[in-house]
Amino acid sequence: MNPLLSEFIKKKEKQYVIPQRKGTAKGEPIGFSKAKYEVCLRFLYRIKLKEIASIFNISYGVLRRWAIEEDFKQAVQQVRDEFGEHFVNILKQKLEIWHQDNHNIYSLSPRRDIFFIPYQHIDSAVFSDYQDYDPLLREMIENKIITLLNQPLMSRFILVVINLFKTLGRGKKGPEIGFEKIIGELRNLAGCLITKGLKNIAAASDHHDHDERQYIGHVAEVLEDWVVHKTFSEWKNEQKVT
Repeated sequence: MNPLLSEFIKKKEKQYVIPQRKGTAKGEPIGFSKAKYEVCLRFLYRIKLKEIASIFNISYGVLRRWAIEEDFKQAVQQVRDEFGEHFVNILKQKLEIWHQDNHNIYSLSPRRDIFFIPYQHIDSAVFSDYQDYDPLLREMIENKIITLLNQPLMSRFILVVINLFKTLGRGKKGPEIGFEKIIGELRNLAGCLITKGLKNIAAASDHHDHDERQYIGHVAEVLEDWVVHKTFSEWKNEQKVT
C-alpha cells in the first residue's frame, strides 16, 4: 500500500485541469501551470527549495519567487487543509476498523493487560512517510487528532494513537521531537479526559455493553496511573514488575 500523502498528490495531479486564457479578462490571473501546481503539492513535504528546483528542473530563483507569491501560498494552504482533513478521516476509519476487529479485548479484566494487547497492529502502512511531512502540515494534523480524541466516544482510542505515533517515530533521526510533542499532548489530553469523559462513559448504561464499559473504566484507571509518572516506559516497567 502506498503512503497516503503520495497517493493524495498523484490524485491531485491527475485531477488538475490546466486553466485557459481564453475567456479570462485581461489582467486577471489565469491560475497555475501544471508544473507550478505540482510544485505547490510538493510543499506538503519537508523538503528544501533547492531539492524541489532540481526535481522539476526549475530555476531556484523562480522557485523562491513563487514561494512568496500570495496566490501560491494560498494554494499551498488549501491543499494542506484538504490533506489534513483527509488524513484524520482515514485515521478515524482505521480506528473504527481496529475497534471492530478487536472487540474481544473488552473482556480483559486486569488493567495491566491493556498495554500488552496488539495496539500496534493497526494498519499504519499508509502513514509510513509521516516523518517526511512538512512541519506545518504535521502540526495541523496533530491539532486535528487532539480535537478528534477530545470527543468522548473517540477518547477510547488514545492508547492506540499514542502507540501508532511511537511506532511512526521509531528508528529515524531528526523528527523525534515532533513525535514527543504530540505524545506529550496526548498524555495531557488523557489526564483531562479522566475527569471529563472516560469514567462517565464507563458508568453509563446507554450505548455500551457491560464488557465495553468495564474496559473503558480500565483505560481510565491506566491513564490515571500513567499521568502521574514521568514517562510511558516507566509506567510499563512498573506494570511488568507488579
